[in-house]
Amino acid sequence: MKKRLILTSSGINSPRIIKKFDKLVNKKRSEIKILVLYGQKHPKYLAYVKKELKKLGFDEKNIIYTDINYTKLKKSLEEIDVLYFMGGETFVILKKLRATGSDKLIKKFVNSGKIYVGASASSIIAGPNIKIASWGSDGEENLAGLKEKEWNGLNLTKVSIYPHYKDKLSKEIVDFKKEIKNKYLAIALKDGEAVIINGNKKEVLK
Repeated sequence: MKKRLILTSSGINSPRIIKKFDKLVNKKRSEIKILVLYGQKHPKYLAYVKKELKKLGFDEKNIIYTDINYTKLKKSLEEIDVLYFMGGETFVILKKLRATGSDKLIKKFVNSGKIYVGASASSIIAGPNIKIASWGSDGEENLAGLKEKEWNGLNLTKVSIYPHYKDKLSKEIVDFKKEIKNKYLAIALKDGEAVIINGNKKEVLK
């Protein structure tokens, strides 16, 4: 089955992204079953996502919210069409995924042809490596204490996302691309932008 991912900087919060979402899922929003996964519980952000989904016309009874818990995730992933993975501290979330074995469940889900929506950190984690999360002046601290050899992402795609990009960071992105020496593709996204991956096809929504 071909992999289908929507990797965003700030969620499915722009008309262009939701249009692509609708095309990929090919189902009425009111009928789509979604799992909202969070690696860290941020009440304000969770409330924002709930409001976002309700505004877009998703039915609340078709939405499951859970943290990174293997048992809950295994059961829920069998019942849904879309995994909406929220953001947070990239290193912390990746460590939790590995420690619980949830990373394997997500890979199996995506490889089955179901849709993965990443927001910020979870867009980074979907890629080959999370090095970009700590890069530059806006880089985050490695709070999980992961060693560099443990920075491999879920490798659902060979695209590494730099979320919340601002024009003032252009040189830092250029430097990062030099650092990785074309081992994989790095794409900077501003809030409201996304990369759509549908099998071998890749589209950048700027």
